[in-house]
Amino acid sequence: MRFLTEKMLWSQVREGDESAFEELYNLYADSLLAYGMKFTPDREQVKDIIQDLFVRIIKRHDSLPEVENVKAYLLQAFRNNLINNLSTDRLCSFDESDTLRKQAEESIMEAMDDYSPDDDMLRRRLRVNRALMTLTPHQKEIIYLRYVQELPSSDIARMLGINVQSVRNDVHRVIAGLRKQVIS
Repeated sequence: MRFLTEKMLWSQVREGDESAFEELYNLYADSLLAYGMKFTPDREQVKDIIQDLFVRIIKRHDSLPEVENVKAYLLQAFRNNLINNLSTDRLCSFDESDTLRKQAEESIMEAMDDYSPDDDMLRRRLRVNRALMTLTPHQKEIIYLRYVQELPSSDIARMLGINVQSVRNDVHRVIAGLRKQVIS
């Protein structure tokens, strides 16, 4: 049902409705910021690129395409703008910045506050965080898009320029590998 509402909102944006545009921004700006921070630590530049994307959307609202998944469309447009706007020396591949390491350290510290050192939950969280750190940037991006952004495989494939089966295979391999590392 969410996509139905998003499609109606997108339709209103395409018609130039300013309140719909504002709602679209409010719905997705945080997701875009979180995604952009996976590529670069420069928060202000990511915010500028998000603003540029939405300015282009409002200026060209009458030529926007109909889309099946608004979130996927925005993430792909944002990713393209991010890659085009960041100089190659400042662009990291997905999560080669310190973002994932910092998040893992924070979650470990939170776990240590909540649990005794010999607690099974803490050990499990440590194993999960260590396993996540072994993923390649490509694998991290696919898992992020699939499970954090909740995009279907077809949208991820379109965003990354790979086929749908490759996305499914990568997700399966990553989950199987993580499961093996965490359980053993």
